[in-house]
Amino acid sequence: MPLRTIETVGRGDGIDSPAARKYRLFKRLLERNREALGSLANLEQAYYGGGVASMADLRARYGGLSRSVHELAEDLRELAGDKYAELESVIDGIDREVAPRLRLGVSSTTGDLVVPLRSIGP
Repeated sequence: MPLRTIETVGRGDGIDSPAARKYRLFKRLLERNREALGSLANLEQAYYGGGVASMADLRARYGGLSRSVHELAEDLRELAGDKYAELESVIDGIDREVAPRLRLGVSSTTGDLVVPLRSIGP
């Protein structure tokens, strides 16, 4: 019988012990954590670097972050039992606060967007 390493157990080669399942969940949690951090970095780079082309681009970037964080919370809950069950409602609350700011057609700018230079004065 060949020796099974933690890597072969993690690949799901037919072993379905509690330890193998936890290993697979933890590995998936780490992958999703990496995805969430990448999405956050993408959003921050757009914010600080001015790389947002449109409101649709910003919504897409935030949507990616939100999805990643929701998946991460699901994995954490599955791995740790219901210890972190309330985390999902906190994330939903953040989404509800952000949603009005990302709606199409909402603008905080009023008045002329361009004015003649001579009207500015010294």
